[in-house]
Amino acid sequence: MKKHLFRHLCYAAALTVVFAACVSPKQTVVRSRSAATQQAFFSAFADSLEKGLDQTQYGYSIAIYSGSKLVLNRSAGQRSKEVDRDGAQPFTNDTRIHIASLSKTITSMATLELLEEKGISLSDSIYKYLPVQWNLAPTFKSITFRQLLTHTSGLRHKDGSSKNGDANTYSSLKAMAEREIEPSKTYCYQNANFGFLRLILPVINGLALTGNDAQDDLNTQHAYEELVQQRIFDKSGIADARCEWQPGYALLYDYPYTGRPGFNAGKLTGRAGGLGWYLTANELGRVLSHLSAPSDESILPNNWKDSLLQKGYGSFATETTKGTAYWHDGIWHWSPSGQVPQGMRSLWMKLPYENMTVVLLVNALREQGNTPAFPVAHKSIVTYVVSAFNAAVK
Repeated sequence: MKKHLFRHLCYAAALTVVFAACVSPKQTVVRSRSAATQQAFFSAFADSLEKGLDQTQYGYSIAIYSGSKLVLNRSAGQRSKEVDRDGAQPFTNDTRIHIASLSKTITSMATLELLEEKGISLSDSIYKYLPVQWNLAPTFKSITFRQLLTHTSGLRHKDGSSKNGDANTYSSLKAMAEREIEPSKTYCYQNANFGFLRLILPVINGLALTGNDAQDDLNTQHAYEELVQQRIFDKSGIADARCEWQPGYALLYDYPYTGRPGFNAGKLTGRAGGLGWYLTANELGRVLSHLSAPSDESILPNNWKDSLLQKGYGSFATETTKGTAYWHDGIWHWSPSGQVPQGMRSLWMKLPYENMTVVLLVNALREQGNTPAFPVAHKSIVTYVVSAFNAAVK
């Protein structure tokens, strides 16, 4: 019997750097250069990124923005293979794929935008926006919006561990809210933090809960999609974004490729918030370039953009040779019994050069010590992109 396993993994070493960087953010920005020099750099950076990517076994797309302008786009490989229903099809700049935990940054942007509009503080408690029929644990009521956005809410797996898993369905969130939280509220990466935002944001935006769990589950799913479409995607010129796989979207594979048909992540509206969106690299870059364009305050004012990045609201930080870079990565996979996992890896990163945002989407992953990883040997996806930047910016 096949067993599905979904989870997001963060690298411990990377997170150590994250919190050191977030405590005292410090960024050195490379000074503006001529247009020709800029373009030469962007090309060199993309060349360095592509150098380690295997165009024969999986598909990928790269989008590089400077401020709000797309300056470079590359793609290669396949979104589906000969053994799949559509046969061998190329992975192009227009190929959508599940972006996994990069959805957290999008949800963070929507959260900050909505809270500012409604005059709600990040220090406010979240419980008042949840269904009144839920039997909330007393300590759960102390959780704030800031703590959800930074994974410091005290939420844990039902066995009390830091296991993440896919604990962000309506029923699992309800059960989590009825348990006592971890009192010290130390950092613990949990999809559930952003799953709660999927339920809460529609209520803040005016959705009336019915008191029927099944109906409220469906209503908040649809309202979350509509809210993010209107407040984030419409303002980025992106139509009909989905939390459900559609024909023509990328399938996901193992690496090295074993010949198995690819799988799709399916319908994720009931788990969305910390995951779920399907986008192209261009579309994702268009959204996240709002964080890098000082002149564009159509979604968030500049002070909120700075807060999102520097305080780690749906983002992390690491160092490059030129200063601080901000990022979030994503992973999604399934592991049929006795077989290596199939899945994807994704990353966005704001780099300290010309207000630059890079997006890298790959529709495969490799197994490393029984752990799904980036399909480039001896590199995490974060380290890989930082190394390519450092090499190109010399």
